[in-house]
Amino acid sequence: MTQVGKCSRVGEGVQIAEKCGLKRSFIGNGVKVGPHSKITDCVIMDDVIIEDNVTLNNCVVCPDAVIRSKSNLKDCRVSSKYEVAGGSELVNESLNSDNHDIMSFNICRHSDGDSCQSK
Repeated sequence: MTQVGKCSRVGEGVQIAEKCGLKRSFIGNGVKVGPHSKITDCVIMDDVIIEDNVTLNNCVVCPDAVIRSKSNLKDCRVSSKYEVAGGSELVNESLNSDNHDIMSFNICRHSDGDSCQSK
């Protein structure tokens, strides 16, 4: 069963497979999330593809990026149209190609447990 936390926002046309977990995250329009993936404290922009068994924690993924199967990203920023190779284990990386700017976001945590995203 897929679980979407009450602090998460999911855009239009999003496809989320079975056995996924979304916590405190924003998922843009047209995003596809494969089975057994976990997304926590992330901003996932429009038309991103997240394949199966992917774990994203405190990441920003820009439009049209692809995160291949069995990748584990923590504190990463992925630029538009960038493809993360399957099985990647990345921490605190800014992944961008020469032709695309990466957007920077901070995800903050308030003392009351609420979070916000700011540009």
